[in-house]
Amino acid sequence: MKKKAKINPKFSEPITESVQPQVEAHLQSDPGEVEPSPIKNGLKGLLSSEGLSQIARSVEAIHGEESMIYLGDHPDYGSVKNWISTQNFALDWIISGKADGSGGLPSGRIVEFFGDPSSGKSLLLAHVLAEVQKRGGIVALVDAESTFDWNFAKAIGLEPENLLYSTAYTKEKRKVKIPDEAGKMEEVEIDSIISASVERVTKIIEDLIDVVRYKYPDLLFVIGLDSVAVLTTEHEIDAPDKRDLTKAKAIRTFVRKLEGKLSKLDVMLICTNHTIANIDMNPFVRKVGPKELKSTPGGSGLPFGTSLRLDLARGKDIKEASHGAEVVIGHEIWAFTHKSKVFPARKRIVIEMKYDKGIDPYSGLLDIMALKGIVEEMGEKVYRYKGERFKERRMNKYKGFDEIIIKYPELLADLASTV
Repeated sequence: MKKKAKINPKFSEPITESVQPQVEAHLQSDPGEVEPSPIKNGLKGLLSSEGLSQIARSVEAIHGEESMIYLGDHPDYGSVKNWISTQNFALDWIISGKADGSGGLPSGRIVEFFGDPSSGKSLLLAHVLAEVQKRGGIVALVDAESTFDWNFAKAIGLEPENLLYSTAYTKEKRKVKIPDEAGKMEEVEIDSIISASVERVTKIIEDLIDVVRYKYPDLLFVIGLDSVAVLTTEHEIDAPDKRDLTKAKAIRTFVRKLEGKLSKLDVMLICTNHTIANIDMNPFVRKVGPKELKSTPGGSGLPFGTSLRLDLARGKDIKEASHGAEVVIGHEIWAFTHKSKVFPARKRIVIEMKYDKGIDPYSGLLDIMALKGIVEEMGEKVYRYKGERFKERRMNKYKGFDEIIIKYPELLADLASTV
């Protein structure tokens, strides 16, 4: 048998009867002048900018420098201090909205270049490192793949002799048994090479940032990691026969440890990454074909932690006639801003790379300028600007676009004004 709930005599009276006289009296009264609420008026009321600044300083005195700041005293806090060009004007434009060499990748952030094999990830990284060296900055490369093409890097302007370099590999002594001349098994000690792990790379980058910023606090500083996909973990090294499920966790730790330090000390970290076939419903996937889905290895930690994710894919070959035959001299690179916290994302551009010169700085610009109406498209891949006709490349009586943009540098300013 259910017990009846007890009713408090204090609240047994209908609420409508108890509050009705008060409501009617309030409605019939003259409101007169309403005194402003200090909460609603905020800074215009009881609170002042000096008061907020004092509150921030009081918290800092307890918990340390910049544990709390008043943004009125630091209006530029958290903004991008430096932009580093990719050495391609069109790519700079879709990343930062600037196409005059002053835009590009944001310093103090984590940037990811991901894509299929031969899509230009390491090449674009080399261009950015070369740009930093050109501007008098410091560059470091953690080459976990140990396959960086130094001859090609030199051809595009990178100076390996002025670069900090690490493979993040380690050596350890191991005992193995090998047969001697008589065929008898003998135990010997050898140096074994251990591949780069996420944990070791994290520690190397942390210490590198501290040392460089101690000696050179104001110089441009960019670190490249090529690539995240080949990094192993300490668990995988210690237990090679067991399935490793710790890499995603290690990558999340990697991002958590470095993200704040990079921002505070204005250091850019560029990570290259591969794409792998994925049949799971992963939100960080790229649709390559009607049914094929691809994602990046390492879990969701890096996609969440990056300020910019640039998706690169190889396009068609660029051919040139030579001695009666067509020779492949390069290929197109399709670039797509998959994610951006510094400029509206989801923009796509097609740029060109040549096997002897790297990425063409002016490739991709013509398509954008034609779309924006800056240059007039005449048909049959002929364009016009200020009455002068030209084509993308020099052909017969037509000049090439690179000649036109050198002759009319105001084209870049016209493009910047359309953002």
